[in-house]
Amino acid sequence: MTRWMRLVLALGATVAITTGCAQPLATLVPIPAEGEAESAPPEAPAETAQVAVTYYTCEDGFCGTTASGATVHPGTAACDSDWMGRSFTMHGDPYGMTYTCEDTGGGVHGNHVDIWFQTHAEGKALIDAVGTSATIEFVD
Repeated sequence: MTRWMRLVLALGATVAITTGCAQPLATLVPIPAEGEAESAPPEAPAETAQVAVTYYTCEDGFCGTTASGATVHPGTAACDSDWMGRSFTMHGDPYGMTYTCEDTGGGVHGNHVDIWFQTHAEGKALIDAVGTSATIEFVD
């Protein structure tokens, strides 16, 4: 028969110990201090990468279909094939966009993102703001 023993620790946690099994099982259950609301567990750190940043445009003839089959649109990024389908934001991005790796390119390998824009002016504004190297944060 399983028997539960509860021990209240000075650190404000309750330990429930199961006895009577082949292996004891210990579970820590946090108890909020009196008058304190329970808090959510901390989030895992975001996955980031330092990348080279370039852009390509419709003005240069890139107005068609991406490697994924989608038509280029604001938020399209060409990335290494290992990142296909992943979405990310870029630190310092003046547009505040979430980009999705929907395309690849002959010169896009490893930690390199090539962002699609309608015009050179839009692409230049991104490079002026973030530079040719930036930190991206994956959001998927």
